[in-house]
Amino acid sequence: MTANDDPDRPALRTQTIEAWLGWAYRHALRYAFRRRPIDDLRQVAAYGLIEAVDGYDPWRGARFEPYASVTIRGELKHHFRDQARDLSLDGFAALHAKLVAQARKPAGATSAGKWPTRP
Repeated sequence: MTANDDPDRPALRTQTIEAWLGWAYRHALRYAFRRRPIDDLRQVAAYGLIEAVDGYDPWRGARFEPYASVTIRGELKHHFRDQARDLSLDGFAALHAKLVAQARKPAGATSAGKWPTRP
């Protein structure tokens, strides 16, 4: 029988998450200066805590707190990186649209999109 086969595992998992949730939220507060909604950061921290609880193996000899701290910080950093990527992709899309609009202009057209007139 392994730790994953323990019939008490779901209850212990829930109790562990509830016991450490406030601690995870404090990790989220460290990133509040980045102008993201605190509820989003708390949700990401809670997700990181759940990942830490599910991935923790006490038989490896490591304490839970440092393991969970690294996991939560990693999830928060992934969140910020994903948000930054979304912003940069929006900028790329705007640049792409501008280049497409320029390419669609007739070759002899002016910047206003009109043909030059003869004097």
